Amino acid sequence: MIHLKHIIIGAGPAGLSAAYNLARHDIGSLVLEKESQIGGLAKTLEYELDGGTYRTDTGPHRFFSQNPALYKLIEELLGPDWVVVDRLTRQLIDGKYFNYPVDIVQALRNVNPFVAIKMMLDFVQATARKVLSNPKVVTFEDFVVLNFGRRLGQFNMLNYTEKIWGIPCSRIAASWAGQRIKGMNAFDIVKKALLKSGGPRSMVDSFYYPKRGIQEIYDKMAEFAASKGSRIEKEVAVTRIVHGGGLITAIEYEQGGKAAKEAVQNLISSMPITDLVKIMDPPAPASVVEAADSLGYRDQVQVFLIVDKPHITKDTWIYFPTTPPTFGRVMEPKNWYPTLSPRNRSSLLAEYFVFKGDKLWFMPDELIIKKTVHELEWLGFMKPNQLLKGWVRRHEKSYPMWDITYKHRLDKLTGWLKQFSNLYCIGRNGRYFYNNQDHSIETGLLAAQSIVDGKKYDLDNIGMENTYFEAGMLYARGGK
Repeated sequence: MIHLKHIIIGAGPAGLSAAYNLARHDIGSLVLEKESQIGGLAKTLEYELDGGTYRTDTGPHRFFSQNPALYKLIEELLGPDWVVVDRLTRQLIDGKYFNYPVDIVQALRNVNPFVAIKMMLDFVQATARKVLSNPKVVTFEDFVVLNFGRRLGQFNMLNYTEKIWGIPCSRIAASWAGQRIKGMNAFDIVKKALLKSGGPRSMVDSFYYPKRGIQEIYDKMAEFAASKGSRIEKEVAVTRIVHGGGLITAIEYEQGGKAAKEAVQNLISSMPITDLVKIMDPPAPASVVEAADSLGYRDQVQVFLIVDKPHITKDTWIYFPTTPPTFGRVMEPKNWYPTLSPRNRSSLLAEYFVFKGDKLWFMPDELIIKKTVHELEWLGFMKPNQLLKGWVRRHEKSYPMWDITYKHRLDKLTGWLKQFSNLYCIGRNGRYFYNNQDHSIETGLLAAQSIVDGKKYDLDNIGMENTYFEAGMLYARGGK
């Protein structure tokens, strides 16, 4: 067996992008994936029923980026399978559907007139406060109220954010707003609604998508990497990372009951950074491990249902900021691409945001399915007798928890890990950074480019600026 010394932990968007970019420069890598299927948080699941095939992503993972190099890269990978999908995304509030992100004109028109007046007064008051006193913004709640006013902010963002995180917005860091709704405020939304002249980057009416589901991108990356000598090992548990002299020197892992050890020239890791520091040998300082233990995650329970209806909704996905229903988001794969379900039937993926120890996490699958169908019936989406089959999937560590003190604790981890010149932490969980899919890809590409160029590029600002990964890095040398 050929021993590959460039080791990548995780075969999700970040890890496979790293393997792909190395392969473009004829450099092989060993990719270690803990699950039986690649794709990470961007998997496409496939189910069979009555001779029909049903595919669903593990959430509405549209691809959108401000980096033209990424579009070029993925278009090369997918060719005609890279298609444009019209987006319709709404939110259900108080029994009415509203556009998402919020269209202020629509919201003011559809809510009670007294509520509309209160929204406008709150917004004017918040704007005056922002201009006159420039108050300090510490929490997500501070940011939203300052930019939208209390009533509109509650209507548009606060309820749903609390449903996702399971904690009050007064305990969520303001940096969450900077990442998720960067560049968005009420003036931008009004401008879009009234002038039809664009808006913040999340306000797109269409997006690119692979015909077979989002994982098709990463399948193609994996295939190309393998063609250049890389290996992707699945169902692997990384157990120990050996270091010395400011370098990662070896990695140990278990697969199929057998232990293995590989020497390391470079280690690219997308495993949760909170787990990474706990398997270092010699061990990380106690204060670093303590900080890792104090950083939390939000988990998910996902329910996929096959429904005996040609169509269920007209939306690509729908948000549910308030309760009921208790799930937070639903997507209909068929509205992403028609062949993701057979012609005469459709399917839905409902997402519950939970903590691993919650009652729902331990509820038997059949009861979760029954509960979900009951709530979908309440919404008018389906009848119980239209359910053909359902599956439940539990996913740990979907979202890093950015509470108001997370940064100080995270800095202890990243500060200690910076001593290792051949270690690159990438992706959402590898950085403990709630980034978008394109940013995860960029971290993988840039980590690999560091190895190619023999120069360690700064990964910390990816996802924080308008320009992240330069096209010239991908196309100046090597290539597919």
